[in-house]
Amino acid sequence: LDLGRRAVAERAPCGSWRNQHEADLVASMVTSLAKMAEQIGEDEVVRDCCVLTPYVAQQECLRAGLRHCPNAVVSTVDAFQGREAEVVI
Repeated sequence: LDLGRRAVAERAPCGSWRNQHEADLVASMVTSLAKMAEQIGEDEVVRDCCVLTPYVAQQECLRAGLRHCPNAVVSTVDAFQGREAEVVI
């Protein structure tokens, strides 16, 4: 996602990168997907949803933003390698 100059990535104390605005947008996307899936009777789609990021610090931001969606898997690209999901963001 490129949110332009409004949302600048920052280095976390661990040295990894994070972007809170990006994490908030992704959380909104997953929430909207969950609502739409429920409306059309496809609840299982959201149970098999994964959000991928290359950065550990971004993973932490995403997990915090998605705590209301306990079925959404948030992972780094490396850790998820070799797995599958119905929906990947």
